[in-house]
Amino acid sequence: LEEQAEARLREVQRGCRAVVARGRKVAKGTEGRVFWLGRGTYGWRAGLETDDGQTVWTALSNLDRVLPPKPEGMGWRDFSAHLAELRA
Repeated sequence: LEEQAEARLREVQRGCRAVVARGRKVAKGTEGRVFWLGRGTYGWRAGLETDDGQTVWTALSNLDRVLPPKPEGMGWRDFSAHLAELRA
């Protein structure tokens, strides 16, 4: 169950912050808000709006979700509930 909670939290979704961690065309380390997800010719794609307003497009598999640091000793399920409380 902890692994499932971690996988759900790390899943890149529309509206979340993400960073480019892989790929060649968009600089690694580029960070922004995911505003679009859709199927492309070669799999799922994502549109990312950077903090300076630039729009970049990349494969969804090139992105990692940006999460705040998880407190030491806290499980992924508890961390997920904690983040949900912060958003509410």
